[in-house]
Amino acid sequence: MKKHKIIAAVSLVLSLLLLQACGANAEAEDTSMSENVVEINLDNVVYSSESEASQTASADTKNTDDIASQSADGEDTDSQFDEEDESSEDKDEDEIDEESQGEENKLKQKKYLNDPVDLSWFDDCVIMGDSITVAFSTCNDIMGLLGDAEFVCSGSLSWYNCQWDLYAPYEVHPVYYGEKILLEDAAAVTNSSKAIIGLGVNDLNTSGIDPTIENIGLFLEKFRAKSPDVTIYLESITPMVSTAEKGNLTNESIMEYNEKLKKFAAENDCKFLNTWSVFADENNSLPRYICEDPDTLGIHMSMEGYQMWADYILHNV
Repeated sequence: MKKHKIIAAVSLVLSLLLLQACGANAEAEDTSMSENVVEINLDNVVYSSESEASQTASADTKNTDDIASQSADGEDTDSQFDEEDESSEDKDEDEIDEESQGEENKLKQKKYLNDPVDLSWFDDCVIMGDSITVAFSTCNDIMGLLGDAEFVCSGSLSWYNCQWDLYAPYEVHPVYYGEKILLEDAAAVTNSSKAIIGLGVNDLNTSGIDPTIENIGLFLEKFRAKSPDVTIYLESITPMVSTAEKGNLTNESIMEYNEKLKKFAAENDCKFLNTWSVFADENNSLPRYICEDPDTLGIHMSMEGYQMWADYILHNV
């Protein structure tokens, strides 16, 4: 009996040792399998025959070999890194300088003393003008800058030719809802009690300053005969890109005209809107970045420009 118990105990010990050994082998096998597992992503299938650990070890070995090789060739790796850092610092400083210069050329954000009017103010307002106002009208359609204001405008329109006969040769009269109209009828046709008028660019280049002021007087007589109770706002001419100046149309002539227009408005019961002040930079010119055609006419605004223009009107009517 004692002999059988000893044999049974020895067999039990051997069995336990055998199970432990099998478990260790199984664990080693699982580890080996996990190191070579193929990761599958439903969007991107990633496969590598090497384990992540072996790839890292290989990369570390390669980097060590590269550094050792550079050192063997007599290169100072520390000096190389220093040069790269200095180059990076110089580049950052250059980029900062360029950004600073760009900011200096941008117009400063205007702050107005008056609160802006509600957009409903424009429900009975007509805005009249040339191609610059045509572009303003497009921006208003897209962004609603001035609410439901009516726009009656046409390219190449001036204080002079807006008084031509309706079907005169070479006329450029505006079209309102498919019908050609005279500008002097714009307030009556749109049932407006307020009129903002922006003309003059096409006059300066052909007629000059004083004849243009005279034509404004002639136009207002016709306009008021048909719309006597309408409040009139006369807009100054905005500056132009200096490289686009030509003939009588220059920033200097625009400034002189604006001064005379301001005086004319005060003497003829009109309100004056100094839109020139919104866009003139330190050189009394229109910055290129805010102009839609800086290399040609140099007078039409970008969408950002019309947002600034609308903001001025909202705060100053």
